[in-house]
Amino acid sequence: MSQSERGQYLITDARSLLEDALEMLSQGRLRNAAEKAWGATKRATDALILERTGREPARTAQTSSGLKALAWEIPEIAPLRRQFDDRVRYLHSQCFYNGNCEPEAFITGLVYDTADYIRDAENLADSRNQGETPVLATKRAKEMMAEAWAFYVEAIQLLEQGDLRNAAGKAWDASEKATVALVFEKTGREPQFVRDLSVEVAYLGQESESHASFRSRFAGQVEDLYGDCYVDNHCDPEDYHEDMIRNTDSFIREAERLAG
Repeated sequence: MSQSERGQYLITDARSLLEDALEMLSQGRLRNAAEKAWGATKRATDALILERTGREPARTAQTSSGLKALAWEIPEIAPLRRQFDDRVRYLHSQCFYNGNCEPEAFITGLVYDTADYIRDAENLADSRNQGETPVLATKRAKEMMAEAWAFYVEAIQLLEQGDLRNAAGKAWDASEKATVALVFEKTGREPQFVRDLSVEVAYLGQESESHASFRSRFAGQVEDLYGDCYVDNHCDPEDYHEDMIRNTDSFIREAERLAG
């Protein structure tokens, strides 16, 4: 397995652990959810360190020191380091090990915010290979992209529960929100309806082959996830729609890349 493949595996594993954490939250198991969210945090951080240094930490102490060193060298990583320290303290040590998960709203918020942490770690890791980190200039675009990742996590959770139709709906919500963020970042406009969003994407598709490819993929998300599976409840073949739902994460990443 190449370094890049290993890094992507760690990110995928981080998202899987987050899915487990959200499932535990829904069951009222906050302490266990905190530990799963911590595991997702460590895996995502290890992916970042691996991509930046070529070395994968084995223990938490190595992850912490590795991230600290990177934060000194690369100012953009400093905010992630502060978040990492908070997660070690509150999720891993205080809540899971010591059983002190108060205040519950704060710990629960940290669990949910793990989706943002994974995304940021992945973007910072990708910058080593792509030459730059996708950075959104507007606060509104950043907020919408964070919402897109939250919808994606919900979609995977619904998928694991066997609710394919509603999982498709959430995956579409994620796709739509990421696309609106892209359009807003490029044009300053925030389309409210699918037809208007489709028009904006069509205009962007004229800019480059990358934008044209995104336009085609967006059309597929509209037709297959939103129209066929969610609205018409026609989700056959199931394997095809499951793959589309799971691959929505790459759709969001592509929107981030084009917007950045």
